[in-house]
Amino acid sequence: MRAQRTAVGHPQILVDDDYDRLPEVDVVVRNVSQGAVRDIIFEFCAPVESYGGFVVSDLPHFKYGMDFLAPGGEISSHWDHLDSLLPHLRQKGLEGASS
Repeated sequence: MRAQRTAVGHPQILVDDDYDRLPEVDVVVRNVSQGAVRDIIFEFCAPVESYGGFVVSDLPHFKYGMDFLAPGGEISSHWDHLDSLLPHLRQKGLEGASS
């Protein structure tokens, strides 16, 4: 197993905002490595929260982690509507929330 892991490189997971379905905004977890990723744990420095108060970072796959994500696999979670989200982020003083 160790040789297989070395052959495909280090596991790499990205958590990012996704605008493919505008005006809806999603939070997506992507495995960008060539191999499967196991025992994934997430830590957020602040809750990922929608305008209405829904905490995306409390969803089970973020809160309890994930056992496995296949190469190229992704999990997408709805975050908010762009027109509601931008003012909400600005109100919280978060960077990158400008138009």
